[in-house]
Amino acid sequence: MKAFAERLRKASIGLKLSLTFVFVIALCSLPMSLLTINYLSNKLKQHVMNTIEESVRSQKDEFIELILMENYWRAFNKIEALSQIPGVKEVVLVDANNRIIASSKPEEKVVGRSFSNNPDYLKIPIESYSYTIGYLYYQIRREYIDGIVSPLRFITLAFTFFFTLVGILLGVFVSLKINERLRQVREMIEESKRGGMPTKKDFWERDELTELADFVHKSLSDLKGIFSNLEFTRNFYESLFNTLQEIVLILDEAGTIYFCNKAVENYGFSVENLLRRKVGVLLEGPKERREVRESLRQKRTYTGVVKLRNKKGEESYALAVLVPWVDAFIFTLKDITELKRSEELVKRMEVFSLLGEMSAYLAHELKNATLPLKLLSEVSEWNEDDIKVVRASIERVDKIVSSFLQFARPVEEEKREFSSWQLVEDVVAFYSLPDL
Repeated sequence: MKAFAERLRKASIGLKLSLTFVFVIALCSLPMSLLTINYLSNKLKQHVMNTIEESVRSQKDEFIELILMENYWRAFNKIEALSQIPGVKEVVLVDANNRIIASSKPEEKVVGRSFSNNPDYLKIPIESYSYTIGYLYYQIRREYIDGIVSPLRFITLAFTFFFTLVGILLGVFVSLKINERLRQVREMIEESKRGGMPTKKDFWERDELTELADFVHKSLSDLKGIFSNLEFTRNFYESLFNTLQEIVLILDEAGTIYFCNKAVENYGFSVENLLRRKVGVLLEGPKERREVRESLRQKRTYTGVVKLRNKKGEESYALAVLVPWVDAFIFTLKDITELKRSEELVKRMEVFSLLGEMSAYLAHELKNATLPLKLLSEVSEWNEDDIKVVRASIERVDKIVSSFLQFARPVEEEKREFSSWQLVEDVVAFYSLPDL
């Protein structure tokens, strides 16, 4: 049953319509045919019954005399005459004690014997002065009624078959018409898919399917206009973004790129290769990639300087700005490589300036430290004081050089744990000394 229901669900409209017509015709015609045939059968049976009863009523006195006088021969003639009525199969005349007086089939129903009542027999009481003195039993010939009703039954079945065939043909015709109209509607949709303006289909019928076709045409025309506006807007903004020097990306919630402008080509990437890839492919540092992923997950704004991957082998830096927008994110990368280079150059110039100042200071200090040595170099003999002066000058030069080397050498950081409370106590104790 379930498989049949599934097949019926997948059946075509024509088959469903044909089955519906057949079901409706069968549901209406067959019961009406059966009721009509039964009604006619009952009418024929009633006609036979009325004919016999009328005949008995008209000859009542003769039947009374036959029963009382027991005139078997005349009784047999009367019964034989009644049995010739169309539709009567057998007639039996009995007295009040159900003793057979006459029968249309004397070889079966012998005169003088008791008649056993049978439900197939109908009886007509014969009364005299309000007393029942006998009965007339008769049996209706079923073959006679069936013979009259059979042609009608055949005609009814033929009409039922004819109308069923008409229903099937009507269902097929309606199905073909519906399929043809649906085919034209599909052609209209396919034409719209190919980019053309859908042509309105005019049908002779003005029914729900025509209203559907008109609605589809209007909807497709409206959608065509909307898509044209969207295409114009998309091309406009795409051209606008492509004129920008900074990279503009549109990301989904997972960080996948589904739009980027042509500024990525300045770094050796192509637009086609970046689409549907993660935004981390553009970032060099793992720290920056992690921060951008975290901002995407929390749907918050991110701003920072990042190092870009450059397939051209150049070192590139950009100012990254990530902004949530509806269900997506706008990610811009403004190139600040030249600014970074300028900063490095300024830092280098500051270092050179500092080195110049230090060099002048160092030269001045070394000159002052070596001046006693220069003066003592002109003396032929040194005394004890001269030796002390030379030693002091050498120590001074050594101290200057050591200090310079210590300044130039990078400081090694030493990290260790300490108690903040102990630090506070040491500071308080230091400032609490009597001399301070």
